Amino acid sequence: MARTLLPKRLFKRLFKRMAEHPGENYRLPALADELGLSLSSFSETFKRTTGLPPHAYLVSCRIRRAQELLARGTSSLKAISDSLGFSSTQHFATTFRSLTGLPP
Repeated sequence: MARTLLPKRLFKRLFKRMAEHPGENYRLPALADELGLSLSSFSETFKRTTGLPPHAYLVSCRIRRAQELLARGTSSLKAISDSLGFSSTQHFATTFRSLTGLPP
């Protein structure tokens, strides 16, 4: 069976949206439907295309955005955490540390 990747135009549109709006509450069934794929096909294809499951990719987008916001120094940890969809500042800090090796 051939390994399928997301078509380039769909890939670009989806990842641009996830990178620009990492705090959005994405639902896998809605994303799969938007791309015309079943949920299982979407998840498998997403992972083959990016090397990460959808949730892990989104978390990495959120942490990249957090790094940008922290570098600006104009937002509190709570504001960053809330804007990026983390359930709490502690959850944000734990996730940030696990992915970057550093505290926020």
